[in-house]
Amino acid sequence: MKNVILISLSICFFIPVNLISQIQLLNFSAIPLEVEQYESQFCQLQVKAQHINPFDFNDIRIDMLINSPPGENIIQPGFFDGKKDDVSLWRVRFTPVDVGNYSYQFKIESQKGTIITKTFLVNVIQQPHNEIKLKIPSFNKDIACKIYGKI
Repeated sequence: MKNVILISLSICFFIPVNLISQIQLLNFSAIPLEVEQYESQFCQLQVKAQHINPFDFNDIRIDMLINSPPGENIIQPGFFDGKKDDVSLWRVRFTPVDVGNYSYQFKIESQKGTIITKTFLVNVIQQPHNEIKLKIPSFNKDIACKIYGKI
């Protein structure tokens, strides 16, 4: 009877450890603690996970779970940005619309398991009304001049 109990306990402990070892968040860049409203933010994640197709959400999925100041829950999907050795690079783009405190965390799901990071905070301040930010790539300056006038 003691042998049966020990075997079932070892099986219970082995399965979660095996699942956790299949997905690893090696590194990521967090959003700064304070950003301006409407300023796009990019987070990069380095993930070690066994997946066949990074473009198939059923195989692997990385989301940023965001709680906005009005209390709205936002799911911002991440996208695959390449692979180096055994590490997949992912990015998440987020542009805050509301002023106030946001909270966010990353969720990584695959057929091997799920990881959810701790919660991070960011304060979004109002962008000055007299300041307009136009990001124009250098190769499109001629086209931008025709559309927006002199740059």
